[in-house]
Amino acid sequence: MRDIILVRHGVPETEGKLFLGTTDPPLSEEGKRQARRLSAEYGDKEIRCIITSPLLRCRQTADILSGGRIPVVVEPALHEISMGAWDGKSFDSIREQFPEEFRMRGEDIADYAVPGGESFRQCQERVTEAFLRIRREYDGNLVLVTHAGVIRCIRSFLEHRDLSRLLELPVPYGEAFRTEDEVYDGLITAAGRSSRMGDFKPLMEVEGRKVILRILDRFREAGVRHTAVVTGRNADELESVIREEWTEEQVSFVRNADYMDTQMFDSIRMGLMALLTGYGKKRDVPGGVFLAPVDVPGFTVFTMDLEKECLKDASVRAVVPRYRGADGHPILLRQAAVSEVLDHDGTRGLKGALQKMGEELRGADTPDAGCAMDTDTPDDMDRVMKVLGNRYVFKKDSCTELLECCKIKQEIRDHCAAVSLLAGEMEEACRKAGIFLDRDILLEAASLHDIGKCRGNRSHAEYGAWMLGRLGLERLCGPVRFHTDLPRSMQDRLCESTLVYLADKLVLGTERVSPEERFGPKFRKFAADPDALAAVKRRYDSARRAADTLLRGAGDFLPMKIRNLLEQ
Repeated sequence: MRDIILVRHGVPETEGKLFLGTTDPPLSEEGKRQARRLSAEYGDKEIRCIITSPLLRCRQTADILSGGRIPVVVEPALHEISMGAWDGKSFDSIREQFPEEFRMRGEDIADYAVPGGESFRQCQERVTEAFLRIRREYDGNLVLVTHAGVIRCIRSFLEHRDLSRLLELPVPYGEAFRTEDEVYDGLITAAGRSSRMGDFKPLMEVEGRKVILRILDRFREAGVRHTAVVTGRNADELESVIREEWTEEQVSFVRNADYMDTQMFDSIRMGLMALLTGYGKKRDVPGGVFLAPVDVPGFTVFTMDLEKECLKDASVRAVVPRYRGADGHPILLRQAAVSEVLDHDGTRGLKGALQKMGEELRGADTPDAGCAMDTDTPDDMDRVMKVLGNRYVFKKDSCTELLECCKIKQEIRDHCAAVSLLAGEMEEACRKAGIFLDRDILLEAASLHDIGKCRGNRSHAEYGAWMLGRLGLERLCGPVRFHTDLPRSMQDRLCESTLVYLADKLVLGTERVSPEERFGPKFRKFAADPDALAAVKRRYDSARRAADTLLRGAGDFLPMKIRNLLEQ
């Protein structure tokens, strides 16, 4: 386990005068004192590298923190949110020159982009991509020196917070925020003969991506730092394909010259030994190693996340994913258990080594069918392709299974079904009016919109969108993410997100209600709480605008009962 420390730069010279985005003032004397205090606080920590925004106030903070002892690297993507035409202006002048834009940003802080600038959603996409890349590319404890907006975006991502509430996160000048980060390595065995497939399996394509590259993609998305690939047949060709996209720091190769006469477990041992020799001066020792054969290309990052959660239990030495009782891949092996696998005599291969662990071997139930689908024959590959290709075809039973696997309460599952039914009726009216939406995406997103409540209600929309993305259901993320707070730009047009949002607001439990019936009790409940009341009012106004948009676009084709609810 290592630390990644997010540091906001010290107070700049223009604090309190200008709206700073990419405007580049130096540190004030107070800001320099704050940086020196942080340097003293973290001076005895084993910081491997300081990575800083390119803006001067951050680079000065980083140099003081370094004291010439710690390497400093500039990362361009860590710059503050771009404020476009507002950059460098005072708050008063912005209110005076851009009154409508100022109001719109206040109503939609996550998704409204100021003229010529970024929205916080765009900023988050930029900085989280950089953050995840930094996690993979750098070893040891790290310090990232950056800005309030960047830190709020990263923390919202890590904590699955609703981005529309990011300003609730306090980020004072010169303060540090520590997050623990576990490092993982990967091992892919690709030395087999593919004799039953009739083709060279690692270089066959699944959804337009070569199998070996698809597995490496999943490893990267799960935060795997370095992967060893064991090759055999067609080794030169396979390694060449991987080298076109992956560096030596990311992927290394081990050749099993005797692949014709050895078993998969022999390749596993070779790969594990190669990983062990790379630790020390080359790389930090990871907390665990993901093991995957090239035969299983359909697993998702969600399954890997589940396994990492299981490994947090100190008594667990290895985790095997399971779909409907069938064991799958990748297997996650705690680093301390690698020697046990290497010492195994080979009886029953890796399965025999794992069985020796007894109760220290944990199964992780997953809704991910791809983790348990081998591809030994052309028919097997066709089956995987069919499952992946149909994942956006709405199937009520599949949605129910996923909700049940995530332990969603029955009353919430009933609510989701009722929302999906209403959203389908709205889509039918839109279609009759000549407005064509993706019905499968709409129904699937509506059926799963509360899946994030498996972790409680806090930011469940953001968490649910994250979960579905990790399950390879990226096209559902937007409607699920926005079902509690619909961006202002979507309230005036009809799309899948608008209908999921509106259907959810018109269903209380399983009963259809008007916006007034849905929000009226909350207006009364929070009458003495101005902040909570303002949030309820904002959501009510959003529901009313979305309702008016649907009435204008497809009102003549809506069933009378739905139309009456919308018009109340």
